[in-house]
Amino acid sequence: MSQFYPTPLPGCKNYDWSQHQVFSLDELPPLKVIQGRVAVLSGLSGNVYFHWMVDILPRIKILQENGIDLNTIDGFLINSNQQRFQRETLEKIGIPADKIIESDQVSYLQASSLIVPSYPASVGWVVPNTIKFLRSLFLTDVLDKKQSYPKRIYISRNQARYRRVLNEAEILEYLNQWGFVSIELETLTVQEQADLFSQAEVIIAPHGAGLTNLVFCQANTVVVELVSPHYIRPYYWLISQQLGLKHYSIQGEALGCSFLRQLMYPTPLVEDLQINVKSLETLLQVSDILKETVKSNHSSCDTRPMISSSNLDVTPLENGLQKAKEHLTQKNFEEAILACQKVLKIDLNCAEAYTILGNALQLQGNFEQAQASYQKAIQLQPNLPEPLGNLGSLYAKQQQWELAVESYQKALKYKPDSEKLYQNLAKVLTKLNRTVEATECWYHAYQLQPDLVSAQEQLNLGKTLLSQEKIEFAIACFRQALKQEPNWEEAQLTLEKAQQQSIQSQEIFNSNTKPCRDAVCSTGNETEILKQAEQDLNDQLFKKAITQCQQVIAQSPNQGKAYEILGKAFNQLGRLDLAIKAYRKLVKLQPQNAIAYTNLGNLYAKQQQWKWAVLAYKKAIALNPNLAVAYRNLAQVLNRTGKQDIAIEYWYQGFSLKPEAVKPKEHLALGSLFLHRGRLVDAAICYRRAIWFDPNYAEAHHNLGEVLAAQGQWDEAIAHYQQALQINPKAFETYNSLGKAFVVQGRWQEVLSCYHQALEVNPRLLMALQNLTQALIHNHQALQESQTLNPILQMLAGTFLSGQVGMYPSVPRRELQNSDIGETWTTTAVSVSESLTESSQYQQAQKLFEQGQYHDCIDNCEQLLISSPQEVAVYWLLGKAWVALGNGEKAKHCYQQGIKLQPQQAEGYLRMGEVYIQEGNWKTAIACYQKAIQFQPSAFTYQQLSYGWQALGHRDNAEDCLYEALRLEPEKVSVQDCLQLGDALWQRGQRTQGMICYGQALVRDPHRAIRHPQLGERLQQPQSEEHKTLSLSLTNPTVAVYKGKGNEKYAATHKPSPELVEQNQAKLLEQADQYLKLAQWQACIEVCRQVIVQEPQQTKAYRLMAQALQGQGQIALAQQIYQQLRQLQPEDAEVHEILGDIYAEQKQWEDAIQSYQKTVQLNPNLISVQEALGDIWLDQGQPEKAIACYQQVLQKSPELWEVHHKLGDVLWQQGEVEAAVEAYQQAAGLSVAKI
Repeated sequence: MSQFYPTPLPGCKNYDWSQHQVFSLDELPPLKVIQGRVAVLSGLSGNVYFHWMVDILPRIKILQENGIDLNTIDGFLINSNQQRFQRETLEKIGIPADKIIESDQVSYLQASSLIVPSYPASVGWVVPNTIKFLRSLFLTDVLDKKQSYPKRIYISRNQARYRRVLNEAEILEYLNQWGFVSIELETLTVQEQADLFSQAEVIIAPHGAGLTNLVFCQANTVVVELVSPHYIRPYYWLISQQLGLKHYSIQGEALGCSFLRQLMYPTPLVEDLQINVKSLETLLQVSDILKETVKSNHSSCDTRPMISSSNLDVTPLENGLQKAKEHLTQKNFEEAILACQKVLKIDLNCAEAYTILGNALQLQGNFEQAQASYQKAIQLQPNLPEPLGNLGSLYAKQQQWELAVESYQKALKYKPDSEKLYQNLAKVLTKLNRTVEATECWYHAYQLQPDLVSAQEQLNLGKTLLSQEKIEFAIACFRQALKQEPNWEEAQLTLEKAQQQSIQSQEIFNSNTKPCRDAVCSTGNETEILKQAEQDLNDQLFKKAITQCQQVIAQSPNQGKAYEILGKAFNQLGRLDLAIKAYRKLVKLQPQNAIAYTNLGNLYAKQQQWKWAVLAYKKAIALNPNLAVAYRNLAQVLNRTGKQDIAIEYWYQGFSLKPEAVKPKEHLALGSLFLHRGRLVDAAICYRRAIWFDPNYAEAHHNLGEVLAAQGQWDEAIAHYQQALQINPKAFETYNSLGKAFVVQGRWQEVLSCYHQALEVNPRLLMALQNLTQALIHNHQALQESQTLNPILQMLAGTFLSGQVGMYPSVPRRELQNSDIGETWTTTAVSVSESLTESSQYQQAQKLFEQGQYHDCIDNCEQLLISSPQEVAVYWLLGKAWVALGNGEKAKHCYQQGIKLQPQQAEGYLRMGEVYIQEGNWKTAIACYQKAIQFQPSAFTYQQLSYGWQALGHRDNAEDCLYEALRLEPEKVSVQDCLQLGDALWQRGQRTQGMICYGQALVRDPHRAIRHPQLGERLQQPQSEEHKTLSLSLTNPTVAVYKGKGNEKYAATHKPSPELVEQNQAKLLEQADQYLKLAQWQACIEVCRQVIVQEPQQTKAYRLMAQALQGQGQIALAQQIYQQLRQLQPEDAEVHEILGDIYAEQKQWEDAIQSYQKTVQLNPNLISVQEALGDIWLDQGQPEKAIACYQQVLQKSPELWEVHHKLGDVLWQQGEVEAAVEAYQQAAGLSVAKI
């Protein structure tokens, strides 16, 4: 983090980027490493009050709005913490000083996780959300302040280093006559400044950070800003515009000698002011500021008199509202908006008009304006359910879930009989994983409209409610189901079960709902009372137990046992706050009680107060280093907070102290964590523990074998592999590992036996086949060829050529007979229950997905899962929708849930692999595809594996997987891939497999195959009789071509028709497009190359290839391809635009300008390109051309406030002050309307 300005200050010219101070550093400062999460908040001029308040602090609010708990952040990186206002505001927000990291001191930092929130807007640009945030911090109880402040104030910069008023004494002498009080804000706290400005009626101040406090002013406050003639900025005027303040400005007098001014003030930013008192007096008189009625009822933006409600004509108002509703019903949104605007001219305070206006704007997609309309309606009439509910829906669309919940709950307060509101609230609560509350909302929705809910849906909801112990609600659902289907046996049985549970829990319920003060107090000594309390606790009579403990505490306030039972009882009742209070008292009384600290940590963890939970567990461990449960629970909390490396150490300690308390699968899981980190010794210990407690744990034996093999302990590794196979004889991965171990020891007979067994378990196991071939190569000298080599070669050929003509015929595979070649998921069958196929909601969800309405599809799926949580097909569909929206984490969660329900279905693993590929996580994707192959091998899956291994640089594995894909579904592997794979296998010495690949290429596309430079030579090489027979069976039709005999005749008779070439290209391009969508860049590139070889003018192939190269980060190559595409399509604006972007990214400005100019020439409506062109002209020091570009943009899209802002900056730099102010006004007005 550099302390220096990254850009020139306003008014600075001849700024040389290369002279930035950062380039003068001899070396980087020392690196500070933090094990934890750090939020990066440092920003431009973060030590200045204005930038601190409007740029830095709101970023903390952005963190909170995005669901980040500030308590989970270990450090906050800010510029410095030296200023009093910085410390005060951070304390107000609740950030402790010990979490502050100053970037002025620590500029080079590394953390486990860096969180960098956006700025609320452009630097220094104050937006409504910022104002709202600051006012919520400091004006919460301003009306209750007892201290009063002066109404008319003058802000002095007497203590400032620059921009002081040179004739301030003269100014104050005049203002004192009118009751103005001079204030030096440096002497006040931020809270005092907020109170001062909130009560002020007239404020006069020189331009400076103190005017940031205008955010705390009340409407119609008068502001007079004193400014330099050479430094005019719109920051504070913009605040006034948004709050309805009356803002005036007076320019100071310019220093006549420009040379002297440059000498005194190198930048206008620091120029002092000389204010003409006569000008100030004239302004105050002309604007009527000094009249007694300083505050009027109308703002400076609207001078029309207010219309009282008594003067309103009701009939036009009602007619206007009726017209607006009709237009909205007919989807005439523009007419509806105009009708609402007419109504608001009659009555500016008509909440219903704002509501209809919001509906029209929302349906148009203008969400920000719609939100403002709803908020205005709510402000005028807080008890209107419609704007509250619609605002909730708007928040939901923007994924602001908490705000949506708040709006829906308020709407239900005023309209508790709205089924739709309950449904919408249920959906949002589901998004927040608040499933219990969501289920209750669905219950209320069903009860309001029971006739619209099927008996099956009532039954499913009842079961969910019963599992959540909401027995009475469940009974009501079962009765509704039986009302529709009186003879439904399943519903009758579940109703009986629920009624029995209700009777059984009634006694406990009555006891625990009785007030503690009504419980009968026990008589006897403390020991007997506490014994009874403990018995009540065990009997789940929690309220009785609490009463007993309170009785003891009343007599003996320091009785620790009473607090222990009290804490446990409150915990069982869900009163975690009271439970924590009881345990805190207990540890105070018994500071050496490690168990108490552990339980206190558990309570903090339940509340997700991770920091306090960690402290409690560490205290317990310090008191009792042998307390295993404290180590285990601490590890879980650390893992939840993203500190897995530390968590592993605590898990290991806890598991070692009391290994018998840990399940074998947990020992196995910890061992795998160690194995992934290369800690083989620790991994072996964990696996041995798993085996000790479960000697028949096959997976533990296998994993221990892997560790021992990695350590070179082959004999022991073999013993554990063999033990694993005795337990699970079908574990072909273990056969493969055992075979590799035998290979290392040269035990070839056992290698053959091992891999033959593997093939019997899974004949399609490619690894076993390849390893078997290697074993044969080593072993064929020692074995008689007639007994082994020939049968095995026949087996290999039969396995690899199933479905091919020739000497090894076989029956086509069933899955190929029943599938379409063009489908991606040809081998996957989704299990859909009969009730689900009949569900109209599931059918609707599928339809919505096909139409691209993914959010609505998700809503339907989540509703289905409330009533049918076991339907795996719904999880697959829900995951696909999240993938389409780019949310990989939620997609993975859905697929994981589906896998839990049906762990032996390939679908989930395939789709998980797809998500990991999009994330670039090839290792995990490979694991997913390998798992899918266990249950349902397919060419597609093996191809995905091949791309994965290729991306990781494991060439042999990639080739093996592609070969398996060829064997399974040869038509799915391109001819080019067949040839390349043949070359690779030939070079590896696997000539039989190489010949198979060449044969596939020759059969499918002989013309391309015969152009292969080595194929003819390799076909002619001496081979064994078996090899010759195998080769000829595949390649006989084309051998004559290489012998130089009959070439012309063959070429003439086998030349493909143009129609076939075109169809082949279309299929290949479709395949390339699919690879591109799956982020399989290299595969896409290879397919495109094949197309271009066939048809050098195929523009779509160039485009797809260039996009794939960009995805790989090969920008230079992508640029070359786009240049070729430009030659083929010189009139394609998009190609010129993309080239312009690439040139700009590489700072090739002249080329970028030419490309952008050509783009807008071809398509003048591409305003984003025109804007980018303006930005480049500005960077190149040609402001006139930049102005022209921005003006052309605004002619087509005058609503772009950011472009108005840019235009204002350029105009101001050019000295066109009036035009700049006009541009700033346009920007301010549009940004307010937008936000």
